[in-house]
Amino acid sequence: MINKKKGVSKIKSYFKKLALLFSMILLVGCSVLNKSSIELTNKSVEIHIAENDIQQFDELNQERESFSTVSLRYHFSIKNTGNRTVGGIEEVDPVTYQINDGLSYIIEPSEELLNTSIEILGFNLFDESERAANSLGTGWSINPMLKKGEVGENYLDFDLGVKEQTDQYNVVPSMEQLNILKETALNSTLIVTIKDEEIARFKLNE
Repeated sequence: MINKKKGVSKIKSYFKKLALLFSMILLVGCSVLNKSSIELTNKSVEIHIAENDIQQFDELNQERESFSTVSLRYHFSIKNTGNRTVGGIEEVDPVTYQINDGLSYIIEPSEELLNTSIEILGFNLFDESERAANSLGTGWSINPMLKKGEVGENYLDFDLGVKEQTDQYNVVPSMEQLNILKETALNSTLIVTIKDEEIARFKLNE
């Protein structure tokens, strides 16, 4: 009788382990099927000039002078190759108006690009605190959410200064130097995040 009970106990234990293993396989399978996947389908970089972007007016509301801003612009296309929506548009920060649950993009410079930036501009263009110290910002036009199969066109602008000679704003280096910066700009990595969690990274020079 004791031997029979032990045998039954072993069989029950075996089936429990089998059921647990099957559940784990099922969960892993579902995870793989539902895993979001994005792909970089296109990328480019340019020196972008926005003519008369800054306008100043006198007391009679007459235009006194204007300045053209110059930026290093990254353009990249991201495709959702998974089977579910990636990102979101629900969680909007009431102060910054940034979409917290959406796709965000960061440019991580290579050592070569970092050195080129410092040599030409005098600082690391890709560091937020260094940009702020030089009174320069960024601009962007991005798709925070991509549905299944959707391709999003995105732009990241790193301000470089103004084209005209003035004491009011940072004046950009020569076009020759800016073209050197442009030619090096793809020696960098595009990092994609959602809520500060990295979901993908792409080498832009590959």
